[in-house]
Amino acid sequence: MTGRWAPFLASATLFVLVMGVFALLRDYGPEAAVRRFHRAAVLSDWNELERIAVHAKGSASARELAVLVRNYTTSGAQLAPRRVDRSRSGQVVAEIAYVMPGRVNTIFWVVRKEPEGWLIATDDTLSFRPMPGFGFDWNP
Repeated sequence: MTGRWAPFLASATLFVLVMGVFALLRDYGPEAAVRRFHRAAVLSDWNELERIAVHAKGSASARELAVLVRNYTTSGAQLAPRRVDRSRSGQVVAEIAYVMPGRVNTIFWVVRKEPEGWLIATDDTLSFRPMPGFGFDWNP
């Protein structure tokens, strides 16, 4: 009888293991940091914003960026991820378009791998300007 159930038991064990890994990694990585920042901005969760942002001491960039995201969201913006540049070690730039009635605004999210995990570099995100043409040439 054990031999008959062994394939089912193995499949169930593998399913539980895979689902556990996906659940664990759901809030990991640069994309998760951007998602967490958006969620915190919409909820005005300033404590969470400070946990997932890295910026110069005394900078108000985390709050400025959160207000911008909240304004886009309340204007009915649909998020449209465009490109992600992973060419620099420990840094990612994600281009996200905010599509609103009659206009489209873009934010280039600069995300850094820090000892605490992936964090939004809010000063760099607010000041990021892509070079003309395709690609992200940048110098934060």
